[in-house]
Amino acid sequence: MNKNKELFPYYKKGEELLNYDANTGVFTRKVYRGGQPIGSIADNKHHSGYKNLYISVNGKGKSIASHRMAWFIAYGEMPNVIDHIDMDRSNNKLSNLRECNHSQNNMNRINQKNNTSSRKGVHWHKRDQCWMAIITVNGKQKHLGSTKSFEEACVLRNDAEIKHHGEFMNNNLKGVINA
Repeated sequence: MNKNKELFPYYKKGEELLNYDANTGVFTRKVYRGGQPIGSIADNKHHSGYKNLYISVNGKGKSIASHRMAWFIAYGEMPNVIDHIDMDRSNNKLSNLRECNHSQNNMNRINQKNNTSSRKGVHWHKRDQCWMAIITVNGKQKHLGSTKSFEEACVLRNDAEIKHHGEFMNNNLKGVINA
């Protein structure tokens, strides 16, 4: 069974039970339920940074991502992949959400924890003693060049992001260069 079809009753129930403020991204309860009064905040922050809603249908409960419920309430359709434009997983304002594919969602990711350069797609190549810039396009990693200058490697990466990632580019240069 299609996962969206399986979850549809939970989204419909959530729409019945919840108010969503598109300007703030906040969900509140429409009805008193489980000891929680009308108007109380309905979602909880998960350790991953995302907010979730717990919804029960016929005695069976499911955790639904708040950003996915926001999309459903706002547009009346089951979302596929939803991107948080500002990369803040808890910011569910409608203006911060956009539908995308998995590849686009990966373009707009924060640095991985093992990143040592502070710049996505730029790393120090120990053997060659230079900075290397890379980017992934259509699932394939592309070498953009190598340089002795960290700033130049960042420019290579930035230019490639503009060309290949467009509106989904994650320009995390923050103080590295004036882009």
